[in-house]
Amino acid sequence: MNENEVVPTGFANDDQTALDVLANLSARYVSVIHGAHSGQHPVADQTVGAVRATFAGPYNIPTDAVARIQGGVQVDDNYVLRPNKSLEFVKLEGVKG
Repeated sequence: MNENEVVPTGFANDDQTALDVLANLSARYVSVIHGAHSGQHPVADQTVGAVRATFAGPYNIPTDAVARIQGGVQVDDNYVLRPNKSLEFVKLEGVKG
């Protein structure tokens, strides 16, 4: 290598470009919703229970809220989330608290 030669460097390493890194990150995002709180978070491949524990405080999720994935399907805390889906925590009608 001579002194004028430019050594290429990748964003994360020599095998990845910035676009590759961003694509990998976006593949991990899930929409998390509870009432007025919502956001896209990199929680794909985590369980509903782990997400519930993480967002219980910031999203004010009650312990008895029901978890539903995209399409309104109710799931338990052991369900593993998939990328680019949504997870909503809801209180059943007629339940105060």
